[in-house]
Amino acid sequence: MPTENQPSLTSQEQFGKQASFYSKSSVHRGGESLNVVSEYASGARYRLAIDIATGTGFTAFEIANFSEYVVATDITPAMLSEAINICESRKISNVGFSLSAAELLPFGSESVDLVTCRTAPHHFKDLPKAVNEWHRTLEKGGTLIMVDTTAPEEKNAADWMNDVEVRRDPSHINNLSPTQWVSVLENEGFDIQETSLCSVPLEFEDWVIRSGTPLHQVNRLRDDFSRASQEIVDAFNIHRNEEGLLCFRWLAFVVKAVRPN
Repeated sequence: MPTENQPSLTSQEQFGKQASFYSKSSVHRGGESLNVVSEYASGARYRLAIDIATGTGFTAFEIANFSEYVVATDITPAMLSEAINICESRKISNVGFSLSAAELLPFGSESVDLVTCRTAPHHFKDLPKAVNEWHRTLEKGGTLIMVDTTAPEEKNAADWMNDVEVRRDPSHINNLSPTQWVSVLENEGFDIQETSLCSVPLEFEDWVIRSGTPLHQVNRLRDDFSRASQEIVDAFNIHRNEEGLLCFRWLAFVVKAVRPN
C-alpha cells in the first residue's frame, strides 16, 4: 500500500499522464507472457472476447486472431486513445473499445466466451470484485486467461517487491503470489486448467521513466536495488549488464481457467 508520505494515485491519474510510454514499452507490446496468452487462446475460436484493463491494447490485438470480435476495456481515456491509434495503424477490424472499470463491466451475465486480463490486476482496488465480474460475464464453459506480475512465495521477497513497486508507481496495490492467485480464482468458482511462470526482464531507468517516478524517489529506489540483500538479489536477478545498466527480473503468472458448466 502507499506509504504515509506518498498518497495513492488512481489508475486514471497515473496511466493518463504516462499512456504514450506504455504504447512503446517492449514489456507490454510483447514478451514471453503475451506468447503464452496466444498459446492458451489458440485452441479455440471465440465468438465474443473481452480484454480487461487493456492499456494500449496489445493483448486485445493478440486475441483478435482467435476471436470474431473483441471488446477492449480500460478505465483511462488516454490509454484507450493510444490503443485506438495502434489498432487503426495495424488495420485490425474486429476490436472495439469501451471505457469501463474492471470492477463494473458493461456486459450481461454469461455473455462472453473469453475473458483476458494481462499485467493489470495489481492495480485493482477491489480485486475480488473484478474476479467476480470475470466469472459473471463468462458463459458456462467459457475461458479466462489472466496474467500478472507475481510476488515470490517467500514473504520477505514479496514485501520488498510490493514496497518498491508502490513507491515507483502509487497506483500499485498488490502483487499476489502464484499460490494466492490460485486461491482467489478457485474461491470464485474457476477451474484452473494450465499455469505458467514467465520472465519479465526489466532495466531500472526504463522502469522508472515509464511510470514517471519523481527524481527523489528514483534515487531512493536505485539505492535500494544497489544495496539489496543477497536474498533479494537472487530472488529478482538484480545485476549490471555489459553496458553497466541496472537490470532485474519480475516473474509473471499466467493462468488459463474455465467457468464450469
